[in-house]
Amino acid sequence: MNWEDSNNILNIGIIGAGFAAGVHSKALKSIDCSMRQYIFDVNDEIAKRFSDEYDCKAAKTLDDLFDSVDAVIIATPVWTHFDFVRKALEHNKHILCEKPMAQSYAEAKEMCGLSEITSVICAVGFNYRFFDITKSLQNEIKNTTVEEIHLSIRRLFRNDWRRDETSVLSDLGIHLIDLLSILSGGKIDVDCCKTQMKYINACDYESIVKGYTDNNIAFCLEAARIDNPKDVRFFVQIKCDRKIIKYDSRTMQIYSVTEGGKTQMKSLSNEINKEDFFDFYDSIMLQDKEWVAAIRGKNNFVVASFNDGYQSQIALDRILQLNDSR
Repeated sequence: MNWEDSNNILNIGIIGAGFAAGVHSKALKSIDCSMRQYIFDVNDEIAKRFSDEYDCKAAKTLDDLFDSVDAVIIATPVWTHFDFVRKALEHNKHILCEKPMAQSYAEAKEMCGLSEITSVICAVGFNYRFFDITKSLQNEIKNTTVEEIHLSIRRLFRNDWRRDETSVLSDLGIHLIDLLSILSGGKIDVDCCKTQMKYINACDYESIVKGYTDNNIAFCLEAARIDNPKDVRFFVQIKCDRKIIKYDSRTMQIYSVTEGGKTQMKSLSNEINKEDFFDFYDSIMLQDKEWVAAIRGKNNFVVASFNDGYQSQIALDRILQLNDSR
């Protein structure tokens, strides 16, 4: 592959060579195969394996990466995000930072402040916004008054996720917090939240958060890392003044709308890959596509911003505090 510079080719670096990095690399190739990809990992051997598998160039140092790229995807553990974001902004690079964006709302606030004094595109990886069902839900609730929102996600654990309950809230719960904000049009009223742990079986558990948004919409958020593939699902129920919308990912393409005592089954617009968890890979691809388009100045900013990440982080921190004190 030719790595010579070209003014019309976007060079993107991925920091961290784990699972998420591979998903982003595939997504970027599907968007535009002419984009040049670079990988950096603190472990040179892992970076080399990644570069061989995904046909990208391994940068020897972080400075080498920043010297070679226009934008970076930060796909590393959350405790590293602040430093990588700060360094990327110092080098004036566009950023897509995986969620949660920081370890705390204080870090997230500082990251927002640093980004605001630059002209680069800074986004957070809330890819659930790009689920096909999310678009359908937004269309269904137009011109209605939303009263209640129930969001539930159950995914298989990787490594030792189930041994650390806060990882479920930070990894999966943060997605639900962001989805709640865009579906309700409000923010979680952190002063009226309640949390609990629901044990599913001897080793699996579910974090449950209930409360109200600041625009008085009741909500229930459930996030679980589970052991049984048959229990994997994404569930949504939205109660409005005139109708109830339900979706269960186990039905794949179908969601229901009950209005005036009659239930209508509706189909999602895009086919979901049955080998995938729900709409995961397609949503990453759509998110990354919009981020790249924003960098190129071809669209309005539709990906989650650093401020969106900061607002979700405020709610997450409060929920974690409630969880610790229960």
